[in-house]
Amino acid sequence: MLAVAAKIFLFFQMMTVFPLIMYLLRVSVLYPIYRKVWPGLPHILLLNSSIIVVCVLFAMYMPNIGTIIRFSGAACGLTIIFALPILVYLASVKRTGDLTWNSIILHSFIIMLGAANFIAQFFI
Repeated sequence: MLAVAAKIFLFFQMMTVFPLIMYLLRVSVLYPIYRKVWPGLPHILLLNSSIIVVCVLFAMYMPNIGTIIRFSGAACGLTIIFALPILVYLASVKRTGDLTWNSIILHSFIIMLGAANFIAQFFI
């Protein structure tokens, strides 16, 4: 009985979260191209259908969600935790003129640790 309730709540979560994610993807993809959030029904249907097809293909051919979470988590970790903050910091220090080679080498090493973590996901 508890499993049925959990599945109902998961279904409700997917029905509320998935449209929000689709909207964010739609705005991120179509606005730079057409300079409008709503470029027309055919464009919206084509993009939504493409995203749904990709999601269904992943569900069919890679049903282990842990694998998908592992790769996407490592990629996001590399980008959000290791690369972006360091690159923003280095750009800021460069503007002030205080950038040194020691700082570049140290921060590049930290980014390489994040890249090594991402690459390691393919061998685990």
